[in-house]
Amino acid sequence: MSLIIPELIGGSEIDHLIYFLWKKGVEEFTLKMTVGKDYKLPSSLFMCLQLKHLSLSSCLINPPPSFKGFNRPIRLELDFVTIDARVLENLISSCPLLEQLVLDFLSEVDYLEIDAPMLKSLN
Repeated sequence: MSLIIPELIGGSEIDHLIYFLWKKGVEEFTLKMTVGKDYKLPSSLFMCLQLKHLSLSSCLINPPPSFKGFNRPIRLELDFVTIDARVLENLISSCPLLEQLVLDFLSEVDYLEIDAPMLKSLN
């Protein structure tokens, strides 16, 4: 399931779509926002524990304190996202099956320690 958002759709509408997808048990999710748009991901995305492929672009990633990580992702792609380095490290290390990791133009990340024993590809 890919979700490409035009500038005309507001954040609350996107939140509802993500919540709907979580209820449907989506395993693959791509969200591409307009570059420069500061959309904060809703907490419902962090309840999608069945995700196997996650691709996020141009958004703010700040999981709720109760989030313990995704445990199924095989592919994780982050492009033009704002995320704290420690949050990113925890996100990656909580994905024991992660094989492909794509990180491009991350803000707030100068140094990163990657703990992903199954990782085969890092871009």
